[in-house]
Amino acid sequence: MKKVMMIFVAMSFASMIMLSCTQKAEDIKLSNLKTACDYIDAMEKISDAAIKTKGDKSKGDLSQEDKNYLKVLKNKIEDIGGSAKKKYTPKEFQECSNYEIAIDKIKKAMDIIDGR
Repeated sequence: MKKVMMIFVAMSFASMIMLSCTQKAEDIKLSNLKTACDYIDAMEKISDAAIKTKGDKSKGDLSQEDKNYLKVLKNKIEDIGGSAKKKYTPKEFQECSNYEIAIDKIKKAMDIIDGR
C-alpha cells in the first residue's frame, strides 16, 4: 500500500511539473503562487515572454499584436509584483536561488515594455 501511495504521489507531482512548464505566461494565476520564490519564478517567466516577443525587433518593428501582448504581460507583472510586495519582504525574495537572474530579466522586460 505504501508503494502504491508513493507512486501516486510521484505521478501527481510529475503531472504538476509538466503542466506548469506548458502554462502560458499570461495565464499565471495569483492563487497558484504559494511562496516568495513562486512569485519570483512567475515574474521571470513573464519577463522571458516579453523578451522573446521583442526578439531582435526594434520598437518600430513590433506589430500591434506584439504591443498588445506586451501590455498584457506588463499588467501581469504589475499584478504579481503588487501582490508579492504585500505578502513578502525583500529579504524573502533574495533567498530564492534565481533572484538575481530574475531581477535582471524583469528590469529588461520592463524596459522593453515601456519602450526604452
